[in-house]
Amino acid sequence: LAHQEADIFFALLPLQKKLFQTEDFIAINEKLDDWAKGYELEGAKILLFTDSWQKKDSIPEQYWLDRKAFELIRLERMGLRQFYLGDLSNKEKALMFLPEELPIGSVAICRLGGTPQKPTALLLFKSRDTDRFHNDQDTTFLRHLVDIVELHLGRWI
Repeated sequence: LAHQEADIFFALLPLQKKLFQTEDFIAINEKLDDWAKGYELEGAKILLFTDSWQKKDSIPEQYWLDRKAFELIRLERMGLRQFYLGDLSNKEKALMFLPEELPIGSVAICRLGGTPQKPTALLLFKSRDTDRFHNDQDTTFLRHLVDIVELHLGRWI
């Protein structure tokens, strides 16, 4: 366990430094995306719920998510859990990803802020590999990452 925690610490340290030094939401998404690609993923991004934040022109429409549209995914895939790891239907993928971000085999959806029923944002990771993310995986690494992102989220917006 100590070895695992050390690995997590050293994996997240460079990212934490980049996130701390950046104050622009778009730049943060770019840094997260680049970091995820370093772990052989197709990318990462943060989506903001429209009813939790005041919309800003500096944040493109592709980063905003309607809560009502997401609610069925939350109920069926996440329930009250903080994470969903696995596959999504094409309709579900189309809600959260742009056509140019497809194809996607599996995803990790991480709830950010708020409550289990009403998060303020989502942190998404995508992979072309259908087996990359699955429900039996340990989420310790994701929990640490979510803690870091949540610390800075309000500042970026």
